[in-house]
Amino acid sequence: MLAIYQRLDQLKQQMIVLAHDPIRAEYARLDHLFKREYNQLQQHHQNERQKRKLLRQSLTEAEQKDLDRVSQSQKRARKQLKEKWQAVLQPLEEEIRRLDRQLYDLRQEYKLQSQLLQKQLSHVSLTGEEKTLEVVYHDRDLIVVNKPSGLLSVPGRYIQSQNCVYHQLKQQLQTEEVFVVHRLDQDTSGLLLFALNLESRNNLTKAWQNHLVQKIYEALLPAPVDTDRGVIALPLAADPDRAPRQQVTMSGKPSLTTYEVLAHSPGTTRLQLQPHTGRTHQLRVHCWAHFGVPIWGDRLYGCQQGAPRLYLHARELHFPHPRSGAMLAVRQPSPF
Repeated sequence: MLAIYQRLDQLKQQMIVLAHDPIRAEYARLDHLFKREYNQLQQHHQNERQKRKLLRQSLTEAEQKDLDRVSQSQKRARKQLKEKWQAVLQPLEEEIRRLDRQLYDLRQEYKLQSQLLQKQLSHVSLTGEEKTLEVVYHDRDLIVVNKPSGLLSVPGRYIQSQNCVYHQLKQQLQTEEVFVVHRLDQDTSGLLLFALNLESRNNLTKAWQNHLVQKIYEALLPAPVDTDRGVIALPLAADPDRAPRQQVTMSGKPSLTTYEVLAHSPGTTRLQLQPHTGRTHQLRVHCWAHFGVPIWGDRLYGCQQGAPRLYLHARELHFPHPRSGAMLAVRQPSPF
């Protein structure tokens, strides 16, 4: 597997060199000069043509023939200019085509190496013994699993972050036909939906885009909440200074969450949260900004109280079935 990573790195460096070969910049510079010179000459000839057109009616036949000879001479001048520049540009064009063929071959190899790496990684567990994922709903078009807290939904960028629901599910189902529809944060538990064919993936994605999917979460806050229900409408954007954190900012994307208090207990409040938009960390930032405290266990947003996990759970999914269009309601009770 290390050899594949090394080859991918070599291919990437070679592609960068080919894509930025100095010949490309030189060709672009010379081509710009040619077009500028040709356009200037053509504009001059057009102006001369207009003048000749005005003169023709008052000239003798012999004088008109002289004008025709001038016109032919100007055509030859434009042709000669093209031929002169073509002699300069054609060798560079051929060299660029050669570079592009090499670049295409490298890209094809890079794609094949990436696919090979993905297949190897899908059968590797980097965190020890894998547990079978709990299936909540399954038919020929889709599957909904109960993602445990602490497990990635999809693979990360690095070799140590490849263990995820996506890879485990493909191994559990013994198929490559698993397609990501949406994601949950690594520390969030609950319902995670995957399509099992391309048509279902496309239909489910359209349902998401058309706001036909309803998601309901449960969370614990380490503080009392005064109102029984409410709306949180705070625009969100990435915090460039503290990635991967998000922040509330007026220049962010509109974000809407509704909430309802389910229960109170000493020092904590159980909330039902429903996001109506799908921003990164939306529920976590909205709770932190609106209630003044992060969700219990959310160390990324400053929870200092000891907790074994992030107390945020995707409890319900309501969505149209990708084949029949009938609404499905899938539920998984909160584990906390």
